[in-house]
Amino acid sequence: MNGRFIRAAAGAVTTGLLVTAAGGAQSALAAPRGVVNVPCSAIALTAALKGASSGETLSLAPFCTYGLTAGLPRILENLTIKGNRATIEGQDAGAPDFAIFRVGSSLGTQVGTLTTSGLNISNGAPGINLLRGAVSVNGGKFSGNATAIESNFHTTLHVNGTTFTDNSGGWGGAIYGTDSVSVMDSTFTGNSAGRGGAVYLQFGQQKITDCHFSGNIATDAGGALYDDGHITMTGTSFTGNRAPVGGAVSVYDGVEALLTVTGSAFIANSAQIGGAIYNYDGLTVTDSDFTANHATQGGAIDQDWYATLTGDLFTRNTAAASGGGMYAGFNTTVDHSTFTRNTAGSDGGGIYNGPGSLDFGGPLAVSGSSITGNSAGTDGGGVFNHATLGATAGLAGTTVTGNLPDNCAPPKAISGCAAMATAMGGTGLPEGGGRPEPRRSVPRHHGDHLPRFLLRELTGR
Repeated sequence: MNGRFIRAAAGAVTTGLLVTAAGGAQSALAAPRGVVNVPCSAIALTAALKGASSGETLSLAPFCTYGLTAGLPRILENLTIKGNRATIEGQDAGAPDFAIFRVGSSLGTQVGTLTTSGLNISNGAPGINLLRGAVSVNGGKFSGNATAIESNFHTTLHVNGTTFTDNSGGWGGAIYGTDSVSVMDSTFTGNSAGRGGAVYLQFGQQKITDCHFSGNIATDAGGALYDDGHITMTGTSFTGNRAPVGGAVSVYDGVEALLTVTGSAFIANSAQIGGAIYNYDGLTVTDSDFTANHATQGGAIDQDWYATLTGDLFTRNTAAASGGGMYAGFNTTVDHSTFTRNTAGSDGGGIYNGPGSLDFGGPLAVSGSSITGNSAGTDGGGVFNHATLGATAGLAGTTVTGNLPDNCAPPKAISGCAAMATAMGGTGLPEGGGRPEPRRSVPRHHGDHLPRFLLRELTGR
């Protein structure tokens, strides 16, 4: 659990509120049908929350700034806050060290429900701390928070049409989410964290739909997103995010994490390993584009565990070392995809297949695809397979042409490649078809091997 959960629950008080906009300190004014109009006063907002009944709506003064020097009262009811473009912000003399909203309680069974619309939240630690219950955020902007939204176990978080800018945290600069999380039609720009520069999700089923991530940074892994859960992503774009591992996305959990991507775009993201995506669990990518991403290894994707790519486009990605389009470390299936104009400084301009963190590679199975016009500084302009280290690779129904300095390398290492003078027997694909053995046939915990970035943390190598 993030340490801020404990700090916010223990330290938030509601005294010493600072009024920063006109409106006076009069009590909240009641309106018909369960709506309470809250004057432009932090004291009035605190009073309204203290006296709120479940089912009420608090309507804030339009464009007001409610300045706080301590967190608001804990929400243990079902409340709606209509923001009217107002801003609630922490104004501690030092660095903000309190949660602006706390929903539910981590102790006992106290549950709260909060729905916001058109509300801006700034300078909280975090902005919203969901401990037990549900939060729905609609519209508004979160900026300058020490993580904008945190959700704990046994909670539901829904975010729609919201902007997250310049938030920062340890795990998840904008959102640290656990259990059920859905994020739709939202924008994440310039957020930062150790892991998951914008979003860190774990331990549950999560959805990301029609979102845009740009210019987010992680100092460890997952420049925009760190997947420690089971995420389904659709229609989402990642542009100019960066991290040492997984410039846009990192997928890893000690037991199992899954990422399913459909109809998304990864453009100009950068990392040392995996310019757009680093995968050490389960990755499925369909009908998505990878353009102009860069890394030392794996220009667009560095994949160490299981990956299935279908109908994807890899173009103008670069790797200073191996795998201009993709570095495939273990059990990779590519179907009806295109690799073109990708570049590697050493081997595998389009695809490099070799041992990853597991110390063995393959099988790499490519079918119905096109690998053209890629280049490598040393060998395998189209595909390089490190057979001498036990990696296996096979192509079926795939066009491999116009790659420099050659199409496939080394000789006899890749079956089914038309550029080979002598092909290996068979198709090179796994027996019975073009898919690798099912996930359940491989021991969990990755055979006790840690991904490269965790090994580096633990060993310094």
